[in-house]
Amino acid sequence: MRTTLFYACALLLAGTAARAQKVDPDDVAANQRAFAEAVERALSRTPPLVDAAHPRRETAAPPKPGGELRVQIEREPSSLNYLLHAEGELEAIWQELHAYLARPDLTTLELVPELARAIEIEDRVVLRAEGERARGDAIGRVEGTWPRASAEGPLLLRVRDDEAPLELEPSRVERVVRGGAITFRLRGDARWHDGVPFDAEDVLFSFACARNDELDAPGISALFDTIDACQALDRYTVRFLFAEPHFQAPRVAAALRLLPRHLYERRGATAKEQAEAVREHPRNLAFVGLGPYRFAAWERGARIALERNPDYFGAPGLPDRIVFRVLGGSAAGLRELLGGNLDLAVGLSGLDYTVGLGASTLAKGYVKDFVLAHRYTYIAWNMRRAPGASRELRRALAHSFDVESFVRLIGYGFGAQVTGHASMLGPAYDRELVPFPFDLERARSLLAEAGWRDTDGDGILDRGDAPLRFGLLCVAGTPPARVIGPQWQQSLRSIGVDLDLDVVDTTTYTTRVQQRDFDTLCMDWISTGEVDYYPVWHSRYAEEPASLNLPGYANPRVDALIEEARTTTEEAPRHALWKLVQRSIYEDQPYLFLYRGASRMAWSQRWRGVTLYPERPNWRLREWYLGE
Repeated sequence: MRTTLFYACALLLAGTAARAQKVDPDDVAANQRAFAEAVERALSRTPPLVDAAHPRRETAAPPKPGGELRVQIEREPSSLNYLLHAEGELEAIWQELHAYLARPDLTTLELVPELARAIEIEDRVVLRAEGERARGDAIGRVEGTWPRASAEGPLLLRVRDDEAPLELEPSRVERVVRGGAITFRLRGDARWHDGVPFDAEDVLFSFACARNDELDAPGISALFDTIDACQALDRYTVRFLFAEPHFQAPRVAAALRLLPRHLYERRGATAKEQAEAVREHPRNLAFVGLGPYRFAAWERGARIALERNPDYFGAPGLPDRIVFRVLGGSAAGLRELLGGNLDLAVGLSGLDYTVGLGASTLAKGYVKDFVLAHRYTYIAWNMRRAPGASRELRRALAHSFDVESFVRLIGYGFGAQVTGHASMLGPAYDRELVPFPFDLERARSLLAEAGWRDTDGDGILDRGDAPLRFGLLCVAGTPPARVIGPQWQQSLRSIGVDLDLDVVDTTTYTTRVQQRDFDTLCMDWISTGEVDYYPVWHSRYAEEPASLNLPGYANPRVDALIEEARTTTEEAPRHALWKLVQRSIYEDQPYLFLYRGASRMAWSQRWRGVTLYPERPNWRLREWYLGE
């Protein structure tokens, strides 16, 4: 199955301005303390306070509807169909435009029903065909252990608590999938924004689209590989049947990105024709959703407007309208905020946040705060070709990037070095794994041990007449091209390694990444809570075109650990397995893992009800209201 890359280069946008400005050590130290405290609060799942940063937080301001909330997004989404385009900006819009079967709580990560009124988790018993009885499933709660040490006695399956369990002969049982049947009891009062009722058929159609190889749903299709079927039990009941135990089965099923079947379905179409119909549908630019706000207007390159949905099944949103303004970069957002043309500026650089929004500016009617970024930054090696194919070289050059200095100078102290793919705030992240230190002499020594020496005196190491030279693929004007690449280039040059900044336009970049035509590249990856390594790190996707396994990483031991972990339902042993996966990958260094930073923002004091949640998208704009 093909998947599409979701990549973003919204890193710490400071660039030359931060380098030209003398960094105040006291400011950096204060930001480092604030960042560390935020990490500890997030790890303890401390509930956030409403209006925590507002100077008049103690003054009551009763919620009231009304007003237009103007919010910055740094990049215009490709469309409003999140099934097609898994982009961070679009996720923030979908938070208000649409709804899911269930969503993780933004603080506790507990799954909370939304379009569902109840979620049932049961065992799935797959039955062999026998005589006139066809192969099928029995759903309920398996009593006792299975398989048993002794084959004597039937399998007991309790379908209803008030009835005796079914007795199934062992010969009929093909396999038991613990927690493999996830049933959603749908609410009956949800309507699409055009007034058509939402029901189980919409879920079935959306699942078919997510599984359609021709559609290529980014990030979601690989997750659904473990689901055998989605069934409609009646108009308002759907059931997902998993092929094997999965530690996040309810969350995976609930993450389905729903499409209105009555608009997108093309009856009698082939998979390719249906995929084309979804991709080219005009409603992708004026999406019909199920959320508290509905689409109002899209002025290309400028703004996307939503208006309150009067028929929303839940509590209505407070702002009359939410307008997402497309403003790239920290300076543009801050300028519009201070000019009174914006209510929430996001993606502020460490410099703008710390210096540009000093006490005197805040006193004029602004609030600033930050949340821990949900993305980490990394440099990926292409392990399909030299020099990235060499594990010893990758490990040597793991010592070549000064992450701490980068965070201090460019991030103004907001950030921490990471050692793995999982969220550093998640329960399965190994916080005791010590990163390779920045040590150019150590890197030089390891390269020498591997046979890399400057035999011709040109300042570049070589081995077997081949110079140690490779490229960093990046998009013109982005932080990898402007900041990260040049810093790494300078460090590498000092130890005899020649790094070429392979700067291209966005279209060329996308094509070359999908074709795996790069030596290295720098990207961000979004990870929250406990992640499933399978779509990114399993060898199944190493050679699959446009998969999420960018490096072409394949390690049989890691494959086995991933397969065991994702089918382990008990938390403690599963988390231990994920930590082994993290350590094994870090030892192999397919990525040069860099850092996780902060998302800094500022907004007008006029708006109250502001809660910054630890999980993305970090706020619920429907809760904001004008307090003055």
